[in-house]
Amino acid sequence: MRLPDFTDDAGLIALRHSMGAEAPGLFSPSYRPNTLTLEELEQLATDGKDVSIDDVVVREDGTLSYKDGRVLVYIRDLSQNGGRHWVPRFHVADCRTLQQQREQNHFGHYVVATRDDGFFQVNVIKGKKVTSKLMQLDVC
Repeated sequence: MRLPDFTDDAGLIALRHSMGAEAPGLFSPSYRPNTLTLEELEQLATDGKDVSIDDVVVREDGTLSYKDGRVLVYIRDLSQNGGRHWVPRFHVADCRTLQQQREQNHFGHYVVATRDDGFFQVNVIKGKKVTSKLMQLDVC
């Protein structure tokens, strides 16, 4: 018996028929499991992870989740220009600040994390110099 050509859909369909297997249903190559991997859990507990706002879900109780895991969000980049000193806060729920940022399309600056000690990896930007450091942030 000659094996079918697997380089096209017809070859795969012929193989499926020869095996007596049912049609597999829908398949999407962009499928991403909606659960956190061990590596992601470690990253969220340490440095945090830059994600799209579309990946952050507001739960019924107003808290935030990413891949079915509860998270908090904060701004990683802290720009210090002249004497102005602003320290970001971290957010555990869909507060008015996050809603305003989302409406103004500024949510791309946020990071998801699961740290519970109040310290977060922040990039302090002074001119062209960027210093990454662990910084204590207050809750919003």
